[in-house]
Amino acid sequence: MVYGQDIDNAGRRISWARHLDIIAHELTHGVTKYTADLVYQDESGALNESISDIFAIAILNLSAGRSDPCTWTWELGPGLGAGGGPIRDLSDPARGTPSQPDHMTSYLVTSSDNGGVHTNSGIHNLAAHRIFLARLASGALALEPEDVVRVYYYVLSTLTSNATFLDTRTRFIEVVRAVFDTNRDLKEMISLYEAAYQSVGIQ
Repeated sequence: MVYGQDIDNAGRRISWARHLDIIAHELTHGVTKYTADLVYQDESGALNESISDIFAIAILNLSAGRSDPCTWTWELGPGLGAGGGPIRDLSDPARGTPSQPDHMTSYLVTSSDNGGVHTNSGIHNLAAHRIFLARLASGALALEPEDVVRVYYYVLSTLTSNATFLDTRTRFIEVVRAVFDTNRDLKEMISLYEAAYQSVGIQ
């Protein structure tokens, strides 16, 4: 796999493969290829990028033993973006390189970058960030992070290759209903996840 390089202050080439989150992001593209096989163009391509970001952030934080997403870092590739910032920030898409929109009303229509796949992915990333953080009225997490990741994998396994953000929202809710049908908090969970997607205009 090709991960890319940067050059340090001494002029040495340093591989991006030294970063666990970058490795996880790229390997997740392989998972996507052999599940939904999302077309790498326009909205399905942005979803492809977002899924890789979601899994990368989860792997980075869970491997560090962070069980509570309130303690997570949401930066992907910190220091590798413009001005020493991150490549992506799921909690604040505008901090990414390139800067990303945080709502469907700002969805970028462009002919470059396969239709803005590295830009528009920030919209779905922010919805996922809010899903990880969603808490019930009791204060408990609506779902543990590992369960959120499992749901996204189930979703990925059932999407078509031209799936949109809205398709993903629909399938996410369907999977939660099916897998957690006996959970007494299911209705509240569904409401929280619908709100997370609605907050970024995916409705």
